[in-house]
This record gives sequence, structure tokens and C-alpha cells, in this order.
Amino acid sequence: MSRDVCALDFSNSSVQVLVQDRSGKAIRGKTADLPAEAIEGDRLDQPATLHIYLTRLFKELNVNSPEIRMTVADSACVSRFLEYPKMGPRDLARSLEVEAQRELPMSLRQAYMGWQAVTRREDGQQVLLVAAWRDGVEQNLNAVKGVGRV
Repeated sequence: MSRDVCALDFSNSSVQVLVQDRSGKAIRGKTADLPAEAIEGDRLDQPATLHIYLTRLFKELNVNSPEIRMTVADSACVSRFLEYPKMGPRDLARSLEVEAQRELPMSLRQAYMGWQAVTRREDGQQVLLVAAWRDGVEQNLNAVKGVGRV
């Protein structure tokens, strides 16, 4: 590992930070309340304020230019388990785009979407479909740009 790895878990009022050092052995963490001016209703807002806040938080934790991994809040994403017949990955991907239009409460242009076959049987498969609102994910990404490599 060439740099520290930092996991960020945002809620609508706090952030949990977990840092694994370059050796992969030492782990340290902190939970901190987010600044009130960075929160609008139930979502994070003001990426510049969050950026400054995270920079200070990383300095407290003695983290410099980490590799950052972020979670997406449950309220910012939707997941569905879907039953599908047996088919190849390319056909499944096309079929899931059509199914996502029916299953998700957002258009695909408004979302980041991913999927994975979680159970395969002789007669079919169970697929986990996950989508997150694009604007919410991008707010978080804008907050951590320049603090580390996302």
C-alpha cells in the first residue's frame, strides 16, 4: 500500500473516519459532528465548507493525501433483489437497465447504478441492483476533492 487508506462514512449530521496506515496494520478512527452550515435539511451541502473541515480532521488524525473510500447513506440510495433467468452478463446488463426504469424511484440519468449476481442456480439467478442519487454522491465527491485520492 503506497498511502494511507481512509474510509469516510457520512450521515446527515456526522462523519466517521477510519484510517489504515500504509503498512496495513495500524488502524485509527474518529467520529465527528459536521459543521451545521454544511447541512441542508437531510443532505450534505456546501462542499467547500466540508472540504476545509475534512482537511482539518485529517490533520488531527495525522493523515496526508490518503486514498479515500466513501460510503453512501442509506437515504441516498435504493437497493432491490431481483430474480432473473439464467443469461450472460451483457444480456443481464441490458435487461437490468430496463428493469431499473420500473424498480427505481429515479431516472437512470439521475443515478449511479450498479449490480451483482449474488446467487446463481440452474434455473436462474438473484441479482442485487443498487442505485444512488447522482447529486448526493457528487456533493460528497466535491467535498473530498483535493483532500486525497477518491
